[in-house]
Amino acid sequence: MATKNESLAMLVLSYLSFDYPTLSPQDSLQKALKVIEAHKVPALSVLDGKKWVGTVTSFQLNQQINPTVKLKNIQSDFQKDKLELEEDILASLPLFESTGFSLLPVVNDEGNWMGYIHQDVITQMFIQSGFTGKNGGIL
Repeated sequence: MATKNESLAMLVLSYLSFDYPTLSPQDSLQKALKVIEAHKVPALSVLDGKKWVGTVTSFQLNQQINPTVKLKNIQSDFQKDKLELEEDILASLPLFESTGFSLLPVVNDEGNWMGYIHQDVITQMFIQSGFTGKNGGIL
């Protein structure tokens, strides 16, 4: 039987989202900004093949002078906040708060991108878990 912590860790796999695109280091800043704006998110993951390179934000893209430059040229500026596949789902809470992102990338032990966790999923998990005031919850 799974412990409570193991059950929460499994939720990372259960709630992975693939509804949002990723970017490539070969994409131009202009293309990256269009994709981010089209999906109404502040940032997206950049992948080199399956390997997660980092997260680029619309703010970073808007700071650049030449929109035809490739993402690989600003790679050192990428955000490195991510959720490990084997981490407790609750580890995402401070990351959502500190980054201001609505999506967090999830990577495996090899650093390969596995998907996103959306903050709304975490909210729903709490509502369904009994953490609310309903039926003896704690909030």
